Amino acid sequence: MHRLRRTFVICCSKWEVLKSNKRFNLITLFVMVCAEQQCTNHANTSLRSGTSVKGQANVRFTPSTRRIKLKLVRFDEINENEYLEYILEWENANETIIPGASDRKGRSFSEMIEKWKSNESRRMYLEGKVPSTLYYLTDEDRIIIGALDFRYELNEQLLVHGGHIGYGVRPSKRREGNCTLMLKTFIKMINDKNIERVLLTCDESNIGSIKTIEKCKGKLENTIEDKEKRVRRYWIEI
Repeated sequence: MHRLRRTFVICCSKWEVLKSNKRFNLITLFVMVCAEQQCTNHANTSLRSGTSVKGQANVRFTPSTRRIKLKLVRFDEINENEYLEYILEWENANETIIPGASDRKGRSFSEMIEKWKSNESRRMYLEGKVPSTLYYLTDEDRIIIGALDFRYELNEQLLVHGGHIGYGVRPSKRREGNCTLMLKTFIKMINDKNIERVLLTCDESNIGSIKTIEKCKGKLENTIEDKEKRVRRYWIEI
């Protein structure tokens, strides 16, 4: 009797708010309130007993709780729309685009494809650089999350600052573990490529990158001064 009286009181209070909405009548409202109370009672009982309340009314599922499948693909596996959607967010944020290999710098998408292909060739030595391959981390909807540039070897400059791998995640997808996932995925990809270890560097002030590298079993070799910055140098065994 007490529950019925309580339900009636709740219905009356809600009716004052919803009576102007043609989708509701008193019967519909009564059924809705009864259902809400039943779910709440079940959830509270589960909480008191220490059991899981997964699936109950008080558990909210948001897009961030859904397991999303992410994939690391080569630059020639993305299309122009996917790339533009990704790179425009970086440009609109007025940030330095990392890795630099993904920055279009006014080029068209077709020109970028040709540049990325050229980056894999020995022609890079003529520019004082080393060959490299660019990869993109994409989700199941083909949205690009981040990019990773793998340099096949080290020159004197990269040995100090830059290393084998440069990576970055778009502003809206940070603090979600995407950097760590991207790096771990790539390390697994090159596990059978006769590569013993890779060098990664980051500024000492870049706490996020430090955490990412250390989560991927990066071992700090030293910290050096480079152009008025302190740079941490890590090696990851493959």
